[in-house]
Amino acid sequence: MLVAGASAQCNLAIASLSTVITTAGPLVSANNEAFWVCPGASPTFSGTGNTIAIENGAIVSITGDDNTVSAKTFLGVAGDNNTIYTTDASLVLDQGTGNTIIQCASVVFDYTNAPSNGCAVGIEEEAALVQVQLLPNPVQDLLTVTSGNSTIQSVQVVDMAGRVALNFAGNTQMAIDVAVLPAGIYVVQVFTNNGIAVRRVVKG
Repeated sequence: MLVAGASAQCNLAIASLSTVITTAGPLVSANNEAFWVCPGASPTFSGTGNTIAIENGAIVSITGDDNTVSAKTFLGVAGDNNTIYTTDASLVLDQGTGNTIIQCASVVFDYTNAPSNGCAVGIEEEAALVQVQLLPNPVQDLLTVTSGNSTIQSVQVVDMAGRVALNFAGNTQMAIDVAVLPAGIYVVQVFTNNGIAVRRVVKG
């Protein structure tokens, strides 16, 4: 269920005892804990009752139930009865039942008590990543990637199974030929000098 405009801004304080996740691929089965997922990480959460803060540039899957998730990036949900706060409901792939997706004007994290070994994030870098755009979407053949003030280092197109389908070296603007890809939903990771922007693309 999508709840649009429920809050002008959705805030979450990063808990001091949060477990920081920085790597690709871990399966997290803990229950009733707090997690902070860093850019570039790609965990799967199978536990229940967790509070999960997801930074821009991560790709996360939720297979567990009854979690509270604040996401600045793409999120795949196969579990049930989760509550998800996001700035873009199109970045949430909801395949579960009873999930509530709350679309916020912005998702803001309070880092006051965050673990000192946590994610390296910055307000200026996040503002720059907002300028990364992919057009057209849906796409048939050529996908144009623009980066505003950021320099593109590389672009990866990832399928819903987490496999890298296409990989390109970058610049400030590039056209990617996606005609060879089967129709479906893909995650595009744009690696820039300001961090990683993650966007969802539909290939027709």
